[in-house]
Amino acid sequence: MITRTARIRCLLASVALIYNAAPVGAETLREALVKAYTTNPIITGQRATLRATDENVPIARASGLPSANVTGDYTEYVVTAANSFIALPRQAVARTNVSVPLYQGGQ
Repeated sequence: MITRTARIRCLLASVALIYNAAPVGAETLREALVKAYTTNPIITGQRATLRATDENVPIARASGLPSANVTGDYTEYVVTAANSFIALPRQAVARTNVSVPLYQGGQ
């Protein structure tokens, strides 16, 4: 038979457990996804891999864009005699190169 003190002890232990129990909170699906998105290391690693792959898109796209190069040279030869009044010609050269890829083998 259970004595009265044993019943009181059980009742007090039950009440203590109920008051000390952690509150149960329901998480919505959105909250659960946000929590997983921010705390899961596997998802974080895959996001970094995706960002690295996304960085290659502009690089690949740039190979199909037109490119232009401009160079310039200026040369002056000044070798005159001490008694010469003739100015030697000066030379200036400018080059421009524009290339536009028409077809790159389906890339």
